[in-house]
Amino acid sequence: DLKKLKGLQLSNGGFGWWHRKHGANPYLSVHVAHALARARQKDFAVDRDMLRRTESYLLHINKYIPSNYPEECRTTIKAYSLYVQKVLSGKKAPGKKILTEARDLLADTPEKKMQLEAAAWLLNVITSDPASRVERAAVLKRFGQLVTETASTAQFTTSYTDGAHQHLRSARGTGAVNLGAISNSKPRSDLVPKLVKRLLAHRTRGRWMNTQENAFVLLNLGNDKPR
Repeated sequence: DLKKLKGLQLSNGGFGWWHRKHGANPYLSVHVAHALARARQKDFAVDRDMLRRTESYLLHINKYIPSNYPEECRTTIKAYSLYVQKVLSGKKAPGKKILTEARDLLADTPEKKMQLEAAAWLLNVITSDPASRVERAAVLKRFGQLVTETASTAQFTTSYTDGAHQHLRSARGTGAVNLGAISNSKPRSDLVPKLVKRLLAHRTRGRWMNTQENAFVLLNLGNDKPR
């Protein structure tokens, strides 16, 4: 699979749908970068040149996101990119540049223009930074305002714009990413077991709706601590 991915990588470091002729897709490119980071964490030999070009693509993600993408979509892809850069770095604490960009994105984006998933990716980036206590508290507060709880389960109230298909979003996938961010930042939160129970209840024959949901739910049920 790693060899096949290398053959599909474009000259700018990105990846497209199915074939090289389709050009790079920004969300998909970040998603492949995430897969490469996970593979390397599991001690698979990931080609250094492929990683170098992938990291370059992530560093310049702003110029690869089409200008006609809605702002919410652009913000989500940027946030996901910052999270993946952190995972690729292999460091417990994010580098100064990644941390600054994450904090700036939180500060410069109105809440109504930031999807919960984007906030969750950014929370994962800043969660171990002592200087980001205010930003971390603000994101957790927003999560608390948008969660619906029963005695035993919890789920988030989410809405999606017309551009949501550009980053393959769904309620279950967003809920899983939020779960990971909360369990990393506030592991003793009462929301964690409730969110887990709700996610597990939505399985059909052991699976969720699609590969995106399966991937994010399984990663975050395993307490996806950024490393």
